[in-house]
Amino acid sequence: MGSVTLVEIAGQSDVLCLFTYACWCTLALVSMHIKTKSEYIIINLKASSIKMDINDIYFFQTEYDHRVSMVGKNFKREFYGTLSKIEQLHPDLIRVHQSIIINKKYASKLNYKTHLLTMRDGTEVPVSRRYYTQVKALFHT
Repeated sequence: MGSVTLVEIAGQSDVLCLFTYACWCTLALVSMHIKTKSEYIIINLKASSIKMDINDIYFFQTEYDHRVSMVGKNFKREFYGTLSKIEQLHPDLIRVHQSIIINKKYASKLNYKTHLLTMRDGTEVPVSRRYYTQVKALFHT
């Protein structure tokens, strides 16, 4: 009878271990889902709207005649708009120049001498003196 009790306890222990492992796996999957969760911004235009995943956007840049270029993973899209409205759409969008807003997730390296910010894709964008301290703080936090 004593050995049956030990087997039952061991059986319960194994079940408890399996339950704990299953819970851990579930938590790992949930945290993976949270990490890869998409966040969208919506840019309202006169005749339509653009819905974009913030993780696909590298930067915005104004062009001549008030056009804004949105540059990202394998795309470049132009539309009429203002950078002041765009920079309010998401906390990861940071102005680095009068004509450029970057997604701070893709900022890779800041050259302190030339004030050029290198993005992960290798694109270099200028950082103006006005925004330099704010951009430099990104690399020290």
